[in-house]
Amino acid sequence: MPSLARPRWSQRAECEGVHFDIVIEDAAAPLVNVVLAEIRELMLNLLFNAIDAMPDGGRITIATGTDAEGLAVISVADEGTGMAGEVLTQIFQPFFSTKGDRGSGLGLSVCQTIASRHGGRLDVQSSPGAGSVFTLRLPAAPPSAIMKAPTAAAAPIPAEPQSKSDDVPAATRVDELEAEVTRLADAARAGKLKPEELRGSTFTVTSAGKLGGLLTTPIVNHPEVAILSIGRIAERPVVRDGEIQARPVGTIAVTFDHRVIDGARAAEFGLAVIDRLQRA
Repeated sequence: MPSLARPRWSQRAECEGVHFDIVIEDAAAPLVNVVLAEIRELMLNLLFNAIDAMPDGGRITIATGTDAEGLAVISVADEGTGMAGEVLTQIFQPFFSTKGDRGSGLGLSVCQTIASRHGGRLDVQSSPGAGSVFTLRLPAAPPSAIMKAPTAAAAPIPAEPQSKSDDVPAATRVDELEAEVTRLADAARAGKLKPEELRGSTFTVTSAGKLGGLLTTPIVNHPEVAILSIGRIAERPVVRDGEIQARPVGTIAVTFDHRVIDGARAAEFGLAVIDRLQRA
C-alpha cells in the first residue's frame, strides 16, 4: 500500500522540498475476510490524508496488531497539524472537508462505510498540533470463510512488502508486464487460471483494436490505477524521408489516476510500450 501512495509524497518532496518517512510496524494480526479492493481504497485514502496533513513533511506510521477484543487492527498515524474537537465530531460526515476546494468531503465518509460493511469500525484520535491516528478494526474471519471465500479474500493484514524502486527503467516494467500477461493468457486458455489471480489487480490491458477501434479513451476500473488500450493497426499515410508512404500505424492510450501515478512516469511507460511494439 505505501508504494501506491509514493508518487503523492514524491511529488510533494520534489516541488516543496519536504521529506516523508514511512514506518511499518507489523505486529501479528488475525486473518480477516475482506474485499481487498475496498480495503485498499480505504487505506489509500488514509495515507493521502496523512500526507496532506503534514505541510512540512514528517513521519507516517502504519501499524498492525490485535486489540483486547481479538479484532484485527491497522492504524495510520501522522505528525501533522491535528484536528480540534469540533472537527472530529464531523470528520466522518459526507461533504465535510477541512481542505477547502481541494477536497470533496467524501473520502472519510466512504472509508467509514467500507469499514461498517465489513463489520468493523474506523476511529480517530487527534488534537491540534499533535497529529492524528486513524485506526481500522475488523473482526477475525471464521474458519469457514478462510476455507471458501468465493468472492472475497481471507488474508492477514500485512505490512506492504517492499516494492521495486521508482528508478526501475520503464522498459523493464513493460517487459515484466508482457511476461505476466503472457503467463495469465496461457493459464486462461489451458483452464488453469486460479480465482485469486483474478482479484486484486492494479492495471488493465485491453485491446480495442480487436473490435476495430482505432483510438479509444479507456476508463480506469476503480480501484485499479491505470489502463492501457491498444488500437487497431491499419495502413495510413505517413511521411518518411520526405515522401508520403503507406505504413501500418497503430495507436495506444494510457489512462491513469494522477493521485497515485505521476504524469512523467505514465508518459515514460507509454513511450516504452511504443518502443516495444515497434521492435516486435
